[in-house]
Amino acid sequence: MSGNQSDIFGNEIVGKLTLEIYSGLVSDNELGNLEITICHEPVTITNCEVRGRIIINSNSEVEIYNCKLIVEPRRNALIMNGPGRNRNASYNIHHNFILGSISISISISISIRDQLDLEMRNNTIITDSLYLVPLIDARTDHGSLDISNNILICNGANAGVYDARGPVADEPNIMYNCMLGFEQFSYRNRELDFELDESNLFDVDPLLVELDPLDPHLTADSPCIDAGDPDSPLDPDSTRADIGMFYFHHELQVKPRHEVELPYTELLSVYPNPFNGVSTFAFSLSQPSTVMIDIFNTLGRKQVNLASGNYSTGLHSLS
Repeated sequence: MSGNQSDIFGNEIVGKLTLEIYSGLVSDNELGNLEITICHEPVTITNCEVRGRIIINSNSEVEIYNCKLIVEPRRNALIMNGPGRNRNASYNIHHNFILGSISISISISISIRDQLDLEMRNNTIITDSLYLVPLIDARTDHGSLDISNNILICNGANAGVYDARGPVADEPNIMYNCMLGFEQFSYRNRELDFELDESNLFDVDPLLVELDPLDPHLTADSPCIDAGDPDSPLDPDSTRADIGMFYFHHELQVKPRHEVELPYTELLSVYPNPFNGVSTFAFSLSQPSTVMIDIFNTLGRKQVNLASGNYSTGLHSLS
């Protein structure tokens, strides 16, 4: 599919969907594979289930969120090849469930290097086995990488969480992630090893609801609750950001109970009774109160209001 199109919504495509020179929204689709290529205007992918892989080639601005990417074991679910043609690119990958590994690379132009700025936040990423390949294989040459608030799980031999094969402009920001099943918690950049930030949860079970069938929701005892980057936006329940695709919804706090005195009605004594030309009504208050005194006839119809206002503690009389 090429050219600027209207939104792509509600389709079921078994094979591959290719977006070329496209800008817009791709939402609520079931896809086999998805390839986004030569799109120099913003492209947004949301609420899609991809039973293959997503490949991003030569694009300027791509956002992928609230999606499920599920591939066969030991395969890349998400391949990002950078902008190309001396361009800058910005990829924002957040709140997705990814079953498989990730490959990030950009090409080197003859004159000016391309730049890829990648932000990966609040994803839940699980892979069965990577052998000696890192979960996030970053063959980047220039740009910035922000990998935070993610649940990262690997079952099998692996080369760690992150490996940068080329130089990057800034040291990667890898913080506030929950990691389980990795042989090492470090990353490499041209043969130099760096220890990951202590804000990460190392070798910690995120306590998901269950993995078979796959359900990346957090249980009530998960260490990922309220453990995300404190500078991230708050979760929808107004608490600190959780780690992973889904946030754990805190129950509403029970408000303190306050004793409330309800209004009550009382028949007052009158003197003399029955009425004559002048009658006196007496009443006593144990605390300051709002008082209303009405006179009704024998048919229950209101005749007159004698008092309406605040009265102090003690004995009172009205004539």
